[in-house]
Amino acid sequence: MALSTNCQNPECNKVFQRKNSKKIYCSLNCKNRANYIKFSIENAEEVLWQKKYKKNVKIIDGIFTNGLSKVLKTTLEQVGFDVKYVKSQEKDDNEVIFFEIGNYWLIYLSETEYAIEKINNNERN
Repeated sequence: MALSTNCQNPECNKVFQRKNSKKIYCSLNCKNRANYIKFSIENAEEVLWQKKYKKNVKIIDGIFTNGLSKVLKTTLEQVGFDVKYVKSQEKDDNEVIFFEIGNYWLIYLSETEYAIEKINNNERN
Protein backbone atom coordinates (compact mmCIF):
# COMPACT_ATOMS: atom_id res chain seq x y z
CA MET A 1 0.00 0.00 0.00
CA ALA A 2 1.39 3.44 -0.97
CA LEU A 3 1.61 6.05 1.75
CA SER A 4 1.37 9.79 1.23
CA THR A 5 4.22 11.79 2.76
CA ASN A 6 5.95 15.14 2.43
CA CYS A 7 9.34 15.39 0.74
CA GLN A 8 11.97 16.21 3.39
CA ASN A 9 13.83 18.62 1.09
CA PRO A 10 13.21 22.02 2.73
CA GLU A 11 12.89 23.63 -0.72
CA CYS A 12 10.31 21.12 -1.99
CA ASN A 13 7.95 19.76 0.69
CA LYS A 14 5.87 18.16 -2.10
CA VAL A 15 3.42 15.40 -1.14
CA PHE A 16 4.29 12.13 -2.88
CA GLN A 17 3.30 8.47 -2.76
CA ARG A 18 5.85 6.06 -1.35
CA LYS A 19 5.91 2.29 -1.19
CA ASN A 20 9.05 2.06 0.94
CA SER A 21 8.64 3.49 4.45
CA LYS A 22 12.30 4.66 4.43
CA LYS A 23 11.89 6.87 1.37
CA ILE A 24 11.80 10.52 2.50
CA TYR A 25 12.49 12.42 -0.75
CA CYS A 26 10.26 12.63 -3.81
CA SER A 27 13.19 12.27 -6.22
CA LEU A 28 16.92 11.78 -6.42
CA ASN A 29 17.29 15.48 -7.31
CA CYS A 30 15.51 16.46 -4.08
CA LYS A 31 17.68 14.08 -2.06
CA ASN A 32 20.87 15.54 -3.57
CA ARG A 33 19.68 19.12 -3.11
CA ALA A 34 18.73 18.48 0.54
CA ASN A 35 22.15 16.96 1.23
CA TYR A 36 23.85 19.93 -0.48
CA ILE A 37 21.86 22.37 1.68
CA LYS A 38 22.75 20.42 4.83
CA PHE A 39 26.46 20.36 3.84
CA SER A 40 26.41 24.08 3.03
CA ILE A 41 24.95 24.93 6.43
CA GLU A 42 27.27 22.64 8.39
CA ASN A 43 30.35 23.79 6.46
CA ALA A 44 29.41 27.41 5.76
CA GLU A 45 32.88 28.80 6.47
CA GLU A 46 34.61 26.27 4.20
CA VAL A 47 32.06 26.80 1.40
CA LEU A 48 32.57 30.58 1.62
CA TRP A 49 36.36 30.16 1.61
CA GLN A 50 36.23 27.92 -1.49
CA LYS A 51 34.01 30.40 -3.36
CA LYS A 52 36.24 33.37 -2.52
CA TYR A 53 39.40 31.40 -3.38
CA LYS A 54 37.98 30.38 -6.78
CA LYS A 55 37.08 34.01 -7.45
CA ASN A 56 40.67 35.04 -6.60
CA VAL A 57 42.05 32.37 -8.96
CA LYS A 58 39.83 33.63 -11.81
CA ILE A 59 40.92 37.21 -11.20
CA ILE A 60 44.65 36.38 -11.18
CA ASP A 61 44.28 34.09 -14.20
CA GLY A 62 42.45 36.83 -16.12
CA ILE A 63 45.08 39.43 -15.31
CA PHE A 64 47.98 37.13 -16.22
CA THR A 65 46.26 35.89 -19.40
CA ASN A 66 45.92 39.51 -20.53
CA GLY A 67 49.70 39.83 -20.46
CA LEU A 68 50.19 41.65 -17.18
CA SER A 69 52.88 40.48 -14.78
CA LYS A 70 52.56 43.37 -12.33
CA VAL A 71 49.36 44.68 -10.79
CA LEU A 72 48.48 47.43 -8.34
CA LYS A 73 46.85 46.53 -5.03
CA THR A 74 44.05 49.01 -5.76
CA THR A 75 43.35 47.30 -9.09
CA LEU A 76 43.04 43.93 -7.35
CA GLU A 77 40.68 45.41 -4.77
CA GLN A 78 38.55 47.04 -7.49
CA VAL A 79 38.00 43.72 -9.28
CA GLY A 80 37.06 41.96 -6.01
CA PHE A 81 40.30 40.18 -5.08
CA ASP A 82 40.55 39.41 -1.35
CA VAL A 83 44.01 38.56 -0.01
CA LYS A 84 42.44 36.71 2.96
CA TYR A 85 41.44 33.90 0.58
CA VAL A 86 44.72 32.44 -0.67
CA LYS A 87 46.17 28.95 -0.18
CA SER A 88 49.40 29.87 1.53
CA GLN A 89 51.53 32.83 2.44
CA GLU A 90 55.25 32.17 2.45
CA LYS A 91 58.55 34.01 2.66
CA ASP A 92 61.63 33.10 0.69
CA ASP A 93 65.24 33.50 1.89
CA ASN A 94 65.20 37.20 0.97
CA GLU A 95 62.07 37.79 3.11
CA VAL A 96 59.92 38.29 -0.01
CA ILE A 97 56.27 37.46 0.73
CA PHE A 98 54.38 35.47 -1.87
CA PHE A 99 50.97 33.82 -2.05
CA GLU A 100 49.95 30.67 -3.92
CA ILE A 101 46.77 31.24 -5.91
CA GLY A 102 45.85 28.44 -8.28
CA ASN A 103 48.72 28.03 -10.75
CA TYR A 104 50.25 31.39 -9.87
CA TRP A 105 52.46 33.11 -7.33
CA LEU A 106 51.30 36.56 -6.25
CA ILE A 107 54.50 38.24 -5.07
CA TYR A 108 54.40 41.19 -2.70
CA LEU A 109 56.60 43.94 -4.16
CA SER A 110 55.49 46.95 -2.12
CA GLU A 111 52.53 48.37 -0.21
CA THR A 112 50.89 49.16 -3.55
CA GLU A 113 52.16 46.57 -6.07
CA TYR A 114 52.28 42.82 -6.66
CA ALA A 115 53.95 40.69 -9.33
CA ILE A 116 52.31 37.61 -10.84
CA GLU A 117 54.29 34.56 -11.93
CA LYS A 118 53.08 31.23 -13.26
CA ILE A 119 54.09 28.27 -11.08
CA ASN A 120 56.20 25.65 -12.83
CA ASN A 121 55.04 22.08 -12.11
CA ASN A 122 58.56 21.34 -10.80
CA GLU A 123 58.16 24.03 -8.10
CA ARG A 124 55.00 22.51 -6.60
CA ASN A 125 55.27 20.19 -3.64
